[in-house]
Amino acid sequence: MNQSINTFLNAMTYPDKTIYPASSTVKEDYFRIMDVYADAVFFPLLRKETFLQEGHRLEFDENEKCSIQGIVYNEMKGSYSSFNSVASDEIINSLFENTNYAYDSGGDPLNIPDFTYEEFLDFHKKYYSPSNCLVFLYGNISTEEQLDFLQDNFLNRLEKKYKFDFTPSKLPIVSEEIENLEKVQQISFHDVIYKSAPASEKTGQNVSINWRCDENKNLLSKLECVFINEILTNHDGSPLSKALIDSGLGDDLLSSTGIIGELKNIVINFGLHGVKKGNEHKVFELIQSELKKIAETGVPRKIVESILMAIEFSNREILRIDGPYSLIYLDRVLNSWNYGGNLFDGLKYRKTFEIIKNNYETDEFYIQNLVKKYFLNN
Repeated sequence: MNQSINTFLNAMTYPDKTIYPASSTVKEDYFRIMDVYADAVFFPLLRKETFLQEGHRLEFDENEKCSIQGIVYNEMKGSYSSFNSVASDEIINSLFENTNYAYDSGGDPLNIPDFTYEEFLDFHKKYYSPSNCLVFLYGNISTEEQLDFLQDNFLNRLEKKYKFDFTPSKLPIVSEEIENLEKVQQISFHDVIYKSAPASEKTGQNVSINWRCDENKNLLSKLECVFINEILTNHDGSPLSKALIDSGLGDDLLSSTGIIGELKNIVINFGLHGVKKGNEHKVFELIQSELKKIAETGVPRKIVESILMAIEFSNREILRIDGPYSLIYLDRVLNSWNYGGNLFDGLKYRKTFEIIKNNYETDEFYIQNLVKKYFLNN
């Protein structure tokens, strides 16, 4: 990193994928990064001393007191000491029970010390294989030149290492085991779950009402969820936000209110923090009541049109947010490609949003129907 003029170099972990993005605006630097980074990804040393340093080990202090140490272990202890982090995890756990999403991809510090070096090697060999890998290239360097570089430096070596016959496919080849890990069960009733989180300076409880919606690869459903969520909660004067804030049942909207969009299924949640004990069901009843009212009477046209304009502008805007704009394209492609959808479908934001605009103009009950579809009858 110190010897490069990279514009991005990092790795991101999710419950169902790991992404290793790197970029540079200088061609020589770009290929130098790819050379080092791809080697680290495809041919890691995975030494035991690295596992002990990064994962977990026993260590004695100056008083001969023994403790568990490790970089990831301590990072995750920090994560589990955060009220909001634990509360957010519980939202996901409640909607994706018995799937890989119900487990912490970073590792639970209670379980990390049980993870052995041998299990670590086996896991890497099984899941970080070429047949389970998707490559995303972006920029003005010719695709042929990049593919030749990958072939000469890595794919030839990988073919010798794994000795497999592989026919390239436009869609990811997802094993039955992984499909079963990601398969969600239908929720047929309102489930109320009480969980504890680490003490904080909060004045009350978090109450979150959550819905699991369509799969992420369905871009029309995803943008409909974005659209109806923006109408309901875009600012303090939006119908649902205003009802929750004016109710006095809590201190403020939950910071997580809105859409969680990086899982196989889209998740929408609304809620309050600072709710006094005994008022939890009042929050639920208020949200249900407000949604039913909107399903009957709709939303003023000027509110909807301002949201249409804002989303349209957002779909056209190119911004560097926490990295180059190409990371947004990568994210959009993966939200379709990673789950068996066509990779190009994830890029058709403007074309798909035109369908929503047209539906609104031609169906006077479109907003009411979206509320029923994603909330009341979901």
